Amino acid sequence: VAATGKDPGLTGAVCPFPLIEDGSFALPSATMLDVDGERLAAHAGREVALTIASSRGPARADQVVARKAGFLPSPRRILLAAHIDTKVGTPGAIDNAAGVACVLAAAERLEGVPLRHTLELVPFNGEDHYAAPGEVAYLAANASGLDDVLLAINVDAAGLRGGATEVSTYGCTEAHSEAVARCLGRGRRVVAGRPWPQSDHMVFAMRGVPAVALTTERFEWLTSEVAHTPLDDPSLVDAELLMEAADFLTDLVLTLAAA
Repeated sequence: VAATGKDPGLTGAVCPFPLIEDGSFALPSATMLDVDGERLAAHAGREVALTIASSRGPARADQVVARKAGFLPSPRRILLAAHIDTKVGTPGAIDNAAGVACVLAAAERLEGVPLRHTLELVPFNGEDHYAAPGEVAYLAANASGLDDVLLAINVDAAGLRGGATEVSTYGCTEAHSEAVARCLGRGRRVVAGRPWPQSDHMVFAMRGVPAVALTTERFEWLTSEVAHTPLDDPSLVDAELLMEAADFLTDLVLTLAAA
């Protein structure tokens, strides 16, 4: 039994935050507020009874991938990713329905455009849950390696009202960075941002694959006050801001892969 409060480093909007979220941990576990933990500790030495209604069971995960083939004889891959899961008990509008909508909007814009490189859409299954099963399934399907990935672009928690979309890069070459810089601005609220070593882009960055991440510049407020709670509802989404981010994605893919 863990007694916790708020911790911005662990999605502080959830209070109390679950200290243990591990399906491989063989003991039942529960979380209580820190103040209640202090009240319980005052009764040290007495006997208490507790029932934790929990269970474990086998599960499998699949990962959907959609591809638009490039026309080069040996095309490389450009990935557009956004995780499709969210925590139980939250609508998940910003985290991450908005990111999925952004990727789909960019894909729609690129539908009839011939591309030199293959465009791969990856709606990751399980970024917000134990064991990240979609990531694991994707890596298993790419067991031969990711050397042919030209760039992996991930959209997570974008489109929040009151702030621009931040773009950060990871392991990018000078050519990648120049392409990103050329696509910033253009009358859109999409700006160069701070490093954000979380979410699905790190699956690629940690393997030496160049990656780009899009998120809200109000990320600290989002995680400390809203994320993973019932407050993350569609009223937070700025649809125009989200479409500006989709335009940025479209421009970046075209810069890298257009005929």
